[in-house]
Amino acid sequence: MNLDLANADHLVAVLAFGGAVVVAVLSAASNWWLSKRFAARSTVLALETGFDTYLKEHGKEHDQVSDRFRSGEIRFAKIEERMKGLPTKEDITALRVEMARLGGAVDANTENNKAVAAAVDRLVTFHMKPAS
Repeated sequence: MNLDLANADHLVAVLAFGGAVVVAVLSAASNWWLSKRFAARSTVLALETGFDTYLKEHGKEHDQVSDRFRSGEIRFAKIEERMKGLPTKEDITALRVEMARLGGAVDANTENNKAVAAAVDRLVTFHMKPAS
């Protein structure tokens, strides 16, 4: 095979030109793809400027709302702390059971007291009768 140097230079030039075209096409395609995924710098700067303007106009209100949230968090913490000392549902149920048991014991004691009172009343009545 006989290679002519003039044809080889031509081939190198064609490949170099083709490579440049491929790089240009790929660069344009990647820029288009990236522009669909990320915001342009001008858009980001416009948003930043808008946010700064918003903070200048509404900064005090933002601080007031932040302070109100902080005070709300403090109040919730105080409420939670107080609630820790309150009885649970199980504690209330146990208290009701104990109160019912205690109520039954008081009723039984009342009946016993009535019987003792009747006996004492008979004794007092017997001993207080005038002697005949």
